[in-house]
Amino acid sequence: MVAKFTLAGGTQQLSVCLAERLGGECVRLNSPVTAIRQGDDGVEVRTASESFTCKVVIVTCPPHMAAKLQYQPPLPAERQLLCQHMPVGHMIKFIVTYPTAFWREKGFSGEIVTRPSNNCPFSVTFDATSPSGSAALVGFIAGLQAYDWSSRKLEERRDAVVASLVRYLGPEASSFIHYVEKDWAQEAYSGGCPVNVMVPGMLTYFHPSLRRPFGRIHWAGTETATKWCGYMSGAIQSGHRVALEVLARLSPHKLSQEEKEAARGPDQPHARSDLWSHVICYTPFPVTLTLTVITLGATLLLVKPQLRSDLIGQMVAWLPKY
Repeated sequence: MVAKFTLAGGTQQLSVCLAERLGGECVRLNSPVTAIRQGDDGVEVRTASESFTCKVVIVTCPPHMAAKLQYQPPLPAERQLLCQHMPVGHMIKFIVTYPTAFWREKGFSGEIVTRPSNNCPFSVTFDATSPSGSAALVGFIAGLQAYDWSSRKLEERRDAVVASLVRYLGPEASSFIHYVEKDWAQEAYSGGCPVNVMVPGMLTYFHPSLRRPFGRIHWAGTETATKWCGYMSGAIQSGHRVALEVLARLSPHKLSQEEKEAARGPDQPHARSDLWSHVICYTPFPVTLTLTVITLGATLLLVKPQLRSDLIGQMVAWLPKY
């Protein structure tokens, strides 16, 4: 079961309220950052028309977007690999509004989970009726289906969505008021939705670099969350975590001991390049010991009898000490 929460007035209020608390003069709109240059005394952040200096920088955009910035000095190799090998998903969100929530009247929840096909573009829908009672259904066209359907005309997607809703909820679904959609792949500063994902191998060896500060640069954003990664909850968690990191760096006296511990974050084992050392490091002891015995046993079968006898003798002498 997925818990769904709505915010009366829309979630954009979060950004608006934060901007008001900071003060309008502190927020720059239409000023995308192009370069970040670190020095001994601080950081210089450049846009197309302005330059700012500060003590630290927090980068919250998705990894594949952060990779497009110019860094001096260049990012560490691990961070570059993360940025280059964390593609973002493809998702189209649509909302269909109706005169009434007819699905509720018929005893339906409005939630549809289905396998997308040539006729049905979406994979899931939810009841998006507003707190004021405006009836609506929200749904998502995701993955390969989003890639396929994004090349078609809006009217074709709309008609396919409505026809599928009729199939599942009844003929009332055809009497909609309005259809609107958002293809995040067309957004210049996100490039997709809902979250960047790591290709095979990246999570195993390079995940710690996702949150590890680089000099005066700290990383946030929902991709760096330890819970609800990809969701707004994850974005908020990452903001709280990075705020504690920066305060611990600039004004540690303002933090409680508990906050200082939280700023350090969970212990992150060092990424290893060879598979065997990785297995030894991350595997529970009983499993590790079993793997070691199996490996040694296989090795003994391949050596000469005399050498095998000597090795067994050394192992027997070693075990009590262990």
